[in-house]
Amino acid sequence: MKGRRSDTASAMSGGDVTSMEFQDNQRCFVCGKHNPDGLHLDFEPDGTAGVRTIFTIPERFQGFAGIAHGGILATILDECMVHTVWLSGTAAVTARFEVRLLRPVPIGQQVTFHARVSRESARGVEVEAHAELADGTIAAQSKGLLVKVGGGATRMLTQD
Repeated sequence: MKGRRSDTASAMSGGDVTSMEFQDNQRCFVCGKHNPDGLHLDFEPDGTAGVRTIFTIPERFQGFAGIAHGGILATILDECMVHTVWLSGTAAVTARFEVRLLRPVPIGQQVTFHARVSRESARGVEVEAHAELADGTIAAQSKGLLVKVGGGATRMLTQD
């Protein structure tokens, strides 16, 4: 309809997200166990207010020769932030996301992704994340705002 925003556009700009339905059917590209093309990442608690996951970037996610594409790093950072909020028992979705790519990540290198809640309000949760190489170098940093969703949104962080 002309002049009317979609529910998704309204939700992501701070509108009503309670009318949207969020179901975990295990087909998420990052963590879904039933997505044949997915990464199948597992997330575990990291301290009292965060999560982490470890992933070795395969060649199929290459940007320039021998270097991981920044988009795959951003995707995993975003998912790590979402899992951090869900682990705390709050259902939320990403509304704003910013990433800084600091160093190239070589293909085939193990990367540990960490995220933690930095601030929470009645409507949303601010989260910070980073990608760390095996030698401790921070290769990417991100921050985001996740908007809380109501209704029956549920998600399990560990599945069989």
